[in-house]
Amino acid sequence: MDRVLNDRYELRQHAARGGMADVYHGWDRRLSREVAVKVLRPELSADDDYVDRFGDEARTAARLTHPNIVAVFDTGSDQGDAYMVMEWVDGPTLAQVIRADAPLPVERSCRIGADIAAGLEYAHAHGVTNRDVKPSNVLLAPTGHAKVTDFGIAKVPDKSTVETLPGVVLGTPAYLSPEQLTGRSADARSDVYGLGAVLYEMVTGHRAFVGDTPAEVAGNALHSRPPRPSSINPNVPASFEGILSKALARDPDARYQTADELRADLLEVAGGRVPVTAQDETVAMAAEADATRALTTPVPPPVLPPKRRRTAEAWLIGIILALAVLAVVIALLASNRGNSTKTTTVPSTQAPPTTLPLETTRRTTPVTRPITTPPTEAPTEAPTVTAPVTVLTPTTVTRTIPTPST
Repeated sequence: MDRVLNDRYELRQHAARGGMADVYHGWDRRLSREVAVKVLRPELSADDDYVDRFGDEARTAARLTHPNIVAVFDTGSDQGDAYMVMEWVDGPTLAQVIRADAPLPVERSCRIGADIAAGLEYAHAHGVTNRDVKPSNVLLAPTGHAKVTDFGIAKVPDKSTVETLPGVVLGTPAYLSPEQLTGRSADARSDVYGLGAVLYEMVTGHRAFVGDTPAEVAGNALHSRPPRPSSINPNVPASFEGILSKALARDPDARYQTADELRADLLEVAGGRVPVTAQDETVAMAAEADATRALTTPVPPPVLPPKRRRTAEAWLIGIILALAVLAVVIALLASNRGNSTKTTTVPSTQAPPTTLPLETTRRTTPVTRPITTPPTEAPTEAPTVTAPVTVLTPTTVTRTIPTPST
């Protein structure tokens, strides 16, 4: 491009496009150095609210001079276009690196995360909360060091760079803390949460919370836990998972209370050591198959207590079987006894005429009597079970047989 802002800043090449502005690789004619020039988009430059917000961002960032924060040199307006002049970082954004190389090695992720945490700690010490920590707002220098940029929605002690209204959520939902998603006030611990989400994405290549709409993403962040990083990338150690679990705690009081605390643990893991805070961490992060498994250590399958033997049911089943067998036995006995006691008399056709004595034949008549079975419960409550049983009682029947006449 051949445009020059206020006869000083050459816009040489378009570098990036953000939500409010375009960024150009520029040249400062007065100081003979490369710069990044952020120009508010024309359709927004006509809106005084956006222009004021843009100016607030420049003034907020200009207060912060730190190796891990992109420096702001100047601000102004040219032909109605508001602009901001910043340090030129000759490297990609962290978002571009994640898309190209993720999952990143844990050691590298720890180093990058420690740089981001250092920049955030400095901003917090000066009363500035970024409120929009995400991969696209982190630049990687040729030396490998990370620099935080874009304080467009930052919060400062006297005012925010953008005023928030009830029910209005500013930022990218995938990296916003639960208190930001629910409209509560953000502080340094909110930036710690955002950095935790960035760390998760570096080592897995996936965002911690996803969804088809911003509302769905926010709902998942508020009501679920992300899969364990080691389930996606087996090279993630338990010590790093412990850091993520603490940084991503829903309750701000359960998180790292400062970015510097988080930075210290990241450097421990980068050096191959296990930080004490990660060893003691117990915040749960859901795996796909276990929504309550702790992120830091594997949990063995629960041991179920032995089931109590159902004594009463066992007694009842035994009694029913005994009754069934007893009924079969009694029926067989009754049948056999009836066949053995029945007598049949056949008259003789050749006998001489005589008078025969009376013949007595014994028959059996079934009589039903109740019997009592053993109790089915404890002796104190012994119910009685009755079943029909056939008892054979003999009776006598007299029959007279006539004598044939001669």
